Amino acid sequence: MLEHPHKRIFTAETQPDRLRDGGHHSLVVLDAAEVSEVRAVRQVGELALGHLDVDAFRGEPGDALEDRWILSRTARTIREVSDALETYRFHDAAQELYRFFWNDFCDWYLELCKPVLTADDATVEAKRGTRRTLVRTLEALLRLAHPIMPFITEAIWQQVAPLAGKQGETIMLQPYPRPNRE
Repeated sequence: MLEHPHKRIFTAETQPDRLRDGGHHSLVVLDAAEVSEVRAVRQVGELALGHLDVDAFRGEPGDALEDRWILSRTARTIREVSDALETYRFHDAAQELYRFFWNDFCDWYLELCKPVLTADDATVEAKRGTRRTLVRTLEALLRLAHPIMPFITEAIWQQVAPLAGKQGETIMLQPYPRPNRE
């Protein structure tokens, strides 16, 4: 890592485990706030994966109110991001992803999931439904954010994909989420 007064500069030579691009030398410049955001995204992925196991993902997403709510917010976000990208409003797409990830997914849904996933009195079916909704939402969010955050989304997707029932070598070959225009 090279130091700069306001930036941390990662190169393929200094951080080969973080940057893989087929042997080409990459230069990624992140300021301190961006480094913090990337760490937070990774931590959210680890938190979600900490409550997940492969056997929990057979069947449909949960039907609890919070599960239906996040699925509707995910569908809305896919529509908003797709509309922004189709009209070349890249800032709006990134802003919508940021809003959904931090406000809806992290601030609300993950907090609403914790009691269900950790409660001794929650039913097995309620836990499974919440897990299925959590992993499917996270997987769709990773595919949606991949063009903007390719390295971190690829790393997390590699762990989430088998749980979400996705087959494939890389997130780059997965279909981009399509908006439901209903």
